[in-house]
Amino acid sequence: MKVRIYEIIVGERRRDDMGNIQELADSIEKYGLLHPIVIDDQNRLVAGGRRLEAVKLLGWKEIEARSLGELSERELRIIELEENLRRKDLTEYEKSKNMVELAELKVITFDGVRQNSYVGRPTKTKISEEVIAKEIGVPRTTLRDAYAHVQSVDQYPELKPLPKTHAIQIARQLNSLPEHERNRALRELQEIQETGQRTLKQIDDTYKVKKVFDDALYGVSTLSINDERLNMWLSDLNTTEMQRKWELVEEGINNLMILKEYFKKIFGGPRIVKIGSEKR
Repeated sequence: MKVRIYEIIVGERRRDDMGNIQELADSIEKYGLLHPIVIDDQNRLVAGGRRLEAVKLLGWKEIEARSLGELSERELRIIELEENLRRKDLTEYEKSKNMVELAELKVITFDGVRQNSYVGRPTKTKISEEVIAKEIGVPRTTLRDAYAHVQSVDQYPELKPLPKTHAIQIARQLNSLPEHERNRALRELQEIQETGQRTLKQIDDTYKVKKVFDDALYGVSTLSINDERLNMWLSDLNTTEMQRKWELVEEGINNLMILKEYFKKIFGGPRIVKIGSEKR
């Protein structure tokens, strides 16, 4: 169905950077609108913000649209993938995989002939690949890199945690090695990753412990204790609560004494440490 452009409610969009709208407009002018926009039953835009802006540049008054109720499972999957690509919580591999699936769902038909060649390869589908990239809203090189990334991880699952560029580069280097050296290189890579993960966990655990100690010490140091403040605090406690507070104080004193002994061992005794001084 066709909808008048001024009746479409755009609202707040997730995508701040719309990319090169003029290029998309030129493509639509040349090949036509290959994919209608998607709206809900109140004419609110669901998908196709770039296409809408592009046809506005072309001066169109109406645009072909589909409502959510008319969409097939394949078309709903396209919308889901497009939305996923804008999410910031996806890993690089997840983004590449989403982009590859989206590109394959959007393989372009020219003159009624489906281009079945593998998108991402420099074959006769060069024009199709360019238009698909524009439809998705990314440069063609980004689409090709996504294919290379997915192929690299499919071939070497050990590369999945790595950034996209590193995964592609390492996969190419592995492919240039004899098989026995390739297996050895993969084992070494896995060992490095496992060591790195253990190190990161260790660092994370250290910071968590540091925060617990620091928060406790800063909390104690900021207590301004006097009779008036103590009476105000205790007046709001019942007997059960007082007993629990007393137990916490006892436990806190024991922990502080243990901490004090550790500091005594480090500094060789209870002495003032001057900041920036070599002597203690």
